Amino acid sequence: MSKKIIYLLSLLMALSLVFASCKKNSGLDPNNGGLEPPKEEDNTAGKIDAETGLILDTEIPNLPADKPLKKVTIFKGDANNYLRNPVVVVMGEKRDTPVVFAEKRYNGPGAINDVGIDGKATVDVVYKVGAQSGQNFGAETIVSTGATGPDTSHGAPVVFKVGDNQVVVVASAGAGIARTEEAASAKTPSKIEYAVGNFNGTTFTWETWTEVKINNTTNLLEEVKKIKTGNNSDSFDQMGTQAARGFVSGSGSSSYTLILPVVMAQQGTTSSVKELMGVYFVKGTVTGNTVKWENLGTEARVVFTAKTDSNFSTHKESQVIAGTSDSDVKYVAVPSPWGSPVTDNYGLGTGKSTQPQATTIKGHDGAPGYLAFKWFGATDYTASTYKNQSADAGLFLGPKNNAANITLYLVNKDTLEKTGKADGFELNAIGKSGSIDVLGDGTVVTAAEEGNNGDRNYYTSFTRYSQKYLASILQ
Repeated sequence: MSKKIIYLLSLLMALSLVFASCKKNSGLDPNNGGLEPPKEEDNTAGKIDAETGLILDTEIPNLPADKPLKKVTIFKGDANNYLRNPVVVVMGEKRDTPVVFAEKRYNGPGAINDVGIDGKATVDVVYKVGAQSGQNFGAETIVSTGATGPDTSHGAPVVFKVGDNQVVVVASAGAGIARTEEAASAKTPSKIEYAVGNFNGTTFTWETWTEVKINNTTNLLEEVKKIKTGNNSDSFDQMGTQAARGFVSGSGSSSYTLILPVVMAQQGTTSSVKELMGVYFVKGTVTGNTVKWENLGTEARVVFTAKTDSNFSTHKESQVIAGTSDSDVKYVAVPSPWGSPVTDNYGLGTGKSTQPQATTIKGHDGAPGYLAFKWFGATDYTASTYKNQSADAGLFLGPKNNAANITLYLVNKDTLEKTGKADGFELNAIGKSGSIDVLGDGTVVTAAEEGNNGDRNYYTSFTRYSQKYLASILQ
């Protein structure tokens, strides 16, 4: 073997070791994704309305049961900029316009770190609008005013759909819940801000980012700092959001209420790792283009129980999935794989001060998605009247283990108990974040991270499913 070949082999081995040593997540998770384009396909020809992209009533019996209706790449990173945490919401009176939001990290480590907002990075919330039920996605656009640096950055969007033509995007700012080499007291304080967007056709008009304050005056972080963690020694000193579709209760433009789960965190530092978390519930009342934020009644918070080592809690971030009053808020809590003992399953909390109880769904850190919807499965139905029907089932999408394996399940909408295949359907082996919504014709759409081992990056794919196909893979 020539000296040149030996040199090249040695160089390749050295490079592989360098890349392997780079995979870390603030001292915790080595499994953070890769880059391989997902297969794209379109099986809608002859089955959809040309204007709306919704399924024709006559074509419901002819929808494929062995493949998705549509799959397309929405976002992909490049050499320096990375997109994470997709959220999909369906807009428009006919519910024919899916919009996919995501967090864009500029000149950052991408999937090497699961936290974008840390007080040092520049991050925007961006989106694409899918005309004709997702047949044609427009250009990537920034929510409200774009970031000029860390001080004006936003990430981990919670997207509240307020009626057919308005959203409220709530996002982490400042230091968020990131763990860095510095203590929280030495970092930019965590903030949570919101922006109202009004939708017309395929275009949003945005208001400016505004800080979430209790009764529009009280600093939210200062309230969070008054609360002890589950070890009863440390106090929470950071806060943020988890990317999700936000839960909205009420109907009619004068009675929409947003229920926001604020993630409370004590993260320690990268040299002294902690991860103690809880959730603080805030409600927002929307009036025009403003939101008044208030505590969700008294003692509207859950401090997650500390594990035996006192440095990690049983659960991590949370998202609200139901609730009509202060007493019956329902939330999903991500299990914590860190510390001892490991928490293996997603938690479901019922009540604004109740610890989450284990579901039967295996989980890991990441941002899951949930949808309550009307389920027909393999049975034919009338597409044009679908949107007026009440939900009777649920879908849950989330990573199931430390390799991610983002998986879709058919569940009871109230208890999250599996009503379909116990193992669900794996969308991708690498994705750690996903979101679900339903179009006006009953076809389901997801926005999810996809990739493969290799480069530190992700694609965000948009997939549209007929209920027949969902029945074939989930039941």
